[in-house]
Amino acid sequence: MRIVLTLATVVLPAIACECSHLTVCEIVKLPTIFIGEVIDGGISSIEEDPWYSSVNHVRFKVLKNFRGLPAGTQTVDVELIPTFGMCSPIPYFYGHKYLLMPGKRDG
Repeated sequence: MRIVLTLATVVLPAIACECSHLTVCEIVKLPTIFIGEVIDGGISSIEEDPWYSSVNHVRFKVLKNFRGLPAGTQTVDVELIPTFGMCSPIPYFYGHKYLLMPGKRDG
């Protein structure tokens, strides 16, 4: 029993979180893909720690719509639902540009 407990305390943290890496083939199959610039929300200061941020949304200015957004869409609001722990910092910084592939769509 002691060996199982020891293994669990060593192995579980190692497999508790895992980043998802999409292949190009998986990316092109996604329903929504666009390039956006953060214009509201996100990390606004280099003093703010993205691992412990309370940011819960980001607004993007649509720079290039590849797929999935209605024609003429100028901004997109994204709700951030991070998983807790060291698996999910807030990756969006004010003024930066990102290739976006939202996991959920509402509206």
